[in-house]
Amino acid sequence: MKEILLALYVTCFFFVSSAWAQDFDSKLDHAFSLRTSDIPAYTKTLVSLEGQTDQMSHEQKCYFDFLNAQLPYYQGDYQTAIAQNKEVIKNCSETAYIVYSHTQDAVIYSATSDYVKAFESLQAAEKNAKKIILTEQEKKHYLSGSIMVLVNLAQYDLAESKLLELEKIAKTPNYLCRLMFNRLNIALAEQNHQYSSEARLQEVTENCSLAGEQLYLQFSQTVWHYFKFIDKEVSSENVEVWLANHLLNEPDVVALNYPYLSSAYYATLAQGYKLLGDAANAKSYAQKSLSFESLGNVIFKVTAMDVMIAELAAEGDYQQAFSLLQEKSAIEQVRQFELKQKNMAYSLVEQAIDAKENTIRLLNEQNAILLHNEELKDEQNALQKWLITSLVFSLVLILLFLWRLWLKLKDANLKSHLDYLTKTANRKGFEKQLQAIFERHDVVHTEVQFGLMNLDDFRQVNDELGHHAGDFLLIDLVKRCESMLPENAFMGRTGGEEFSFVLYNASSDDMKNFLNMMREHIMNQKFIYHQDEMNLTASFGFTSAKPGMGSYEKLIGPAEKALYQAKILGKNQVVYS
Repeated sequence: MKEILLALYVTCFFFVSSAWAQDFDSKLDHAFSLRTSDIPAYTKTLVSLEGQTDQMSHEQKCYFDFLNAQLPYYQGDYQTAIAQNKEVIKNCSETAYIVYSHTQDAVIYSATSDYVKAFESLQAAEKNAKKIILTEQEKKHYLSGSIMVLVNLAQYDLAESKLLELEKIAKTPNYLCRLMFNRLNIALAEQNHQYSSEARLQEVTENCSLAGEQLYLQFSQTVWHYFKFIDKEVSSENVEVWLANHLLNEPDVVALNYPYLSSAYYATLAQGYKLLGDAANAKSYAQKSLSFESLGNVIFKVTAMDVMIAELAAEGDYQQAFSLLQEKSAIEQVRQFELKQKNMAYSLVEQAIDAKENTIRLLNEQNAILLHNEELKDEQNALQKWLITSLVFSLVLILLFLWRLWLKLKDANLKSHLDYLTKTANRKGFEKQLQAIFERHDVVHTEVQFGLMNLDDFRQVNDELGHHAGDFLLIDLVKRCESMLPENAFMGRTGGEEFSFVLYNASSDDMKNFLNMMREHIMNQKFIYHQDEMNLTASFGFTSAKPGMGSYEKLIGPAEKALYQAKILGKNQVVYS
């Protein structure tokens, strides 16, 4: 009788345990599917499972811990998310969740601008993915996550390679939705409008709708409409239709409660209303976009700022418009700096991996040599030849390293003689060229002409249009001037808006004709920055080297005096001293 009862107990326990396991698998899979479609429901599902982890298998516990680590990430608590991922990595080796957790770490590090750690986490995920041998479904999840990180890290070629790999094994709507979403993100970063066709929109909408991927759907809709609203050829009739359609998405965007998306959505609406000339709505939606602390893609933030700047200027609030313009300029500079940081971080991690692999390789070679010495002492001569070959190889590597170092030092020295903004010679580089002219035997010093150019009223450009416009004008001006230089001339930027010119093996009349030609060219050209046209004039002063003059320093004073005289005479003059 006892044996029968025990058998019944074991049978019941087995069925109950099996039912629990299936129930947990179902709930965890459901939570996984909600990650990018319904974050509130995702959170609620995980909270409901918190008190039942003791009843889960090891694999299910790893699954739960991985999903649970994403909750602080969605809430912006990145340190907690990293700490929880570390526990998964520590406790769940030989499972797919160690790959997922490394990938999630890469997402967080890329969001916090710790790009070296982001690339290191991606490498760790890649290494474990190869070691564990993922199932096809697990590989899809891994590729989908790594693609998103690579897009965030501006490694678009690598991301596209992963997208092609995912595309070969993923034909279901949810993955096709993510594929199109990531390609739209790449297109946005590269300003590639080939993804803005109606067919593309329909394709991503259908797949994301079928998959229930609301987050990707709304992001894709926003990016597509953004492409349309920045198209210079777009008609107002189309803008009205697209705006009406895009406004219908607002309840879904609000329901997702994801600031990154919301800020991009409202920035796109602001740009659309700006095209229609609806100043009130344009400003209102721009303010909404800029009100979110987590402001999504910088491209959308800059768009919202552009709308605000234009509307503030139209209202006559130039102080606030100028302040916002400065903030926008700083953001764009940071964006360029971050892009360089990402590329540099990728190179550093690649070098570190290569160095590590080389170290392992060298250690293995050394161990092999020691073992070979112990086991095969009679082959000592062959071993010596191998060592000599290794030394020669190492010497070649060292010489190659020294050669590359020399090239880098040479390049750095060259850059130190260039103006950082206009890429023409700076004062140091210009004076070095001028001194070289005085040291040449084939140049008679009376044939050396030295001139100065100063832009007239350049401060007004900076004050009225901003330093970005001033920088653009200087860059454009230098390109024009350098294209006009004869073979026996060179120039350099020796001050803020001051440039120096040298004409050698030439007369003062040659110099005067050359400077007047340049003056007239500048006066007759329009410099266009965005929609702003700028007219510009310049004043010139020049002098000639005296017989027997052994140094160029004595040229500067007379040239400056002539330039001053040109300014007194009413500017836009060429004066000889």
